[in-house]
Amino acid sequence: MSQHTSMHEKRFHNACEAIQDDLLDAAHSLHTLQASCSQSVQVLAAQTIRVSRIMMLAENMATKSPRCPTVLMSPRGYFQREFQQVLRKKILRILNKAVIILNTGDKNDCQVRYAAANQVETALEELEFAPNSRE
Repeated sequence: MSQHTSMHEKRFHNACEAIQDDLLDAAHSLHTLQASCSQSVQVLAAQTIRVSRIMMLAENMATKSPRCPTVLMSPRGYFQREFQQVLRKKILRILNKAVIILNTGDKNDCQVRYAAANQVETALEELEFAPNSRE
């Protein structure tokens, strides 16, 4: 990041990187059966809270640091509308679907965990796309 990067922009990018790392770990744990279903549900629930925080950070960055590089590279209002919709309508729904799969499926069935892991990976792909879709 350049020296012109604002505090709000740094927080936003750090939060995006952290959730990507956590979702990658969650998907890996589900695929390798390292975590129990209840542990995975707790991790995913924490990530939904983190997504809400990213929504707030994006809006703060756009309104309080409108001249930071991330905002300047984006269409006008991107972080207040389109980005918020991607997080709300795609990522949160996908994470919630993973939680439902884990809560309603047979806890001993590997296919349940794999299905949830696939949902987490889809959320991760969407999250990786969301900050870059402005380019």
